[in-house]
Amino acid sequence: MTELDTEAEHSRPEIILIHGFRGAPVGLAKIADLLRAANFSVYVPAIPPFGGANTLPQYTPEQYAEYIRDYIEDQNIQQPILIGHSMGSTIAAATASFYPEAIHDKLILMSPIALPPAKPLQLMTPLSAYLPNPIVDYVTTSFLYVPHKDRALFRNTMRQTKACSSATKAPKAAVYQAAAFSARYSLRDFTIAKNTLIIAGTKDRLIPKKQTEDLARRLNAQLEFLPETGHLHNYEKPLETTKLILQFLKNIIF
Repeated sequence: MTELDTEAEHSRPEIILIHGFRGAPVGLAKIADLLRAANFSVYVPAIPPFGGANTLPQYTPEQYAEYIRDYIEDQNIQQPILIGHSMGSTIAAATASFYPEAIHDKLILMSPIALPPAKPLQLMTPLSAYLPNPIVDYVTTSFLYVPHKDRALFRNTMRQTKACSSATKAPKAAVYQAAAFSARYSLRDFTIAKNTLIIAGTKDRLIPKKQTEDLARRLNAQLEFLPETGHLHNYEKPLETTKLILQFLKNIIF
């Protein structure tokens, strides 16, 4: 590697991947590995109360944004690019809204929560905190995942979602509060002045295609749809997702 190559590699902004509700860093591992293979430094924190035992005083946009801001400072990261998936997109948007100077001008939202879910789902989601994990894992994964002929891929996705659930050591009360947050807040609650890329599946049953298109227009964002893909494209199509991310970032890869 030449001196110029080394300088170019260090000039790339670092990336923080933010997982979603009932997620964990392992759920974004494939995308993280692919981005690292493209010579990006990638961080994947466990978002409270999932992926570990960490909790927040309150589960509000302000607290989540502060958590990401503090993580950036603790890791000594300089204006990272945030990539948020599902509820992680809401957290990324909150950070962009409350601490825009702490992050890069480019923002990437995967399967973003364009609008809160329907009222019945809003009421039911927090109750999932008190159900046995295997039940929630199967029902939610089956709903969010687009059926494929590749049953091995579905079984692997199910194993990954179970691994995410088992990684959570937080009290059920904290999971309940996070669930209430995920059901209450959406991207419409934040003001975002960033160069934004939205990646979504055409078959997302949680966030309909039209809602995502409306969100992209409101944010003046670049919108890319993955065909025949659901809400969990981090499991279904990690390679295709990463290619779209790298294409969006090509002008900052010196």
